[in-house]
Amino acid sequence: MMLNSEKMSKSTGNFLTLSDAIEKFSADGMRFALADSGDSVEDANFVEKTADMAVLRLHNWLEFVRDFIEEKAHVKLRDGPADEKLNDRVFEHEMRKAIKESDLAYSKLLFKDALKVGFFELQTVLNKYRELCGVEGMHRGLVRKFIETQTLILCPICPHIAEEIWEIIGNEGYAIQATYPTIQDFDPILIESSEFLAETVRDVRLKLKDRMTVKKGKKAAAPIEIPTHCCIYVAKV
Repeated sequence: MMLNSEKMSKSTGNFLTLSDAIEKFSADGMRFALADSGDSVEDANFVEKTADMAVLRLHNWLEFVRDFIEEKAHVKLRDGPADEKLNDRVFEHEMRKAIKESDLAYSKLLFKDALKVGFFELQTVLNKYRELCGVEGMHRGLVRKFIETQTLILCPICPHIAEEIWEIIGNEGYAIQATYPTIQDFDPILIESSEFLAETVRDVRLKLKDRMTVKKGKKAAAPIEIPTHCCIYVAKV
């Protein structure tokens, strides 16, 4: 194993023992970095910055779960049907996609891929869902399902924080004894449509920002006309 992209060697001081790594990054932080170190036939590369980042990300994830359970004001939630809104349906199918792909990665012992899909991409999915829901709030039932899904996918790599979250959300038994999330079919077209919509909105916002920016070097520039409508043309298939 390499350490920070260099060969481990006591003579050069580039050396880290398992006990030192646990002391420095915690057991789960070290396991996270080890899972991310690589699955190929090449030497694995333990990166200390990744371990540091893991500690921060896991801490933030734990705090989010606590805030959700305590219903803190900044975690806006709503009840009602979970499939009546597009954002809810996309969120549900993105979870299904992560479950299926992470299960496949684990079955092949590709821990880096499992971590990529089951943690990094899932966290991005949650952040996007939270942003899209805005003041209306995220669906309570779907967020709880997400927490359980994220916990069980992460459990083989970071069992300690998984057990803590399992207890915080009030589940019985142990996370390591729970079954893996049920694999269900997901709609790739629904997910791709959502991504296309998000990219379109982002593009419109950038164009609006450019339109509203006063160009330098122009004398007596005319007042900027504020756009009020946007027309999007979609080709029929």
